[in-house]
Amino acid sequence: MPVNPVIYMPFWMKQRQVKAELVNDSTVRLAAPQLPAYELEVRPTGDDHRWSAAVYEAAPEGGERKLITQYSDSFDSPMTAWEAGYELFRKAVLT
Repeated sequence: MPVNPVIYMPFWMKQRQVKAELVNDSTVRLAAPQLPAYELEVRPTGDDHRWSAAVYEAAPEGGERKLITQYSDSFDSPMTAWEAGYELFRKAVLT
């Protein structure tokens, strides 16, 4: 994936004390005070060179993670999908 999601972090993450930890090339674990851990995942949708974003509640060790929300639309680039994914996390979890 050409974009490192931990390097790009929206300004509001620092204000909300959200920490990001890279899980793999397509997933970032997000943690904020007094909230469970969440994972933001950005993946290619297939052979059409489009990208999708989804937010999951992180799973306990060996468990299944729970889908919280995802975009029904896809995006032209991974950077656009990461930007939309962070905003999706903010709207679904922090507000």
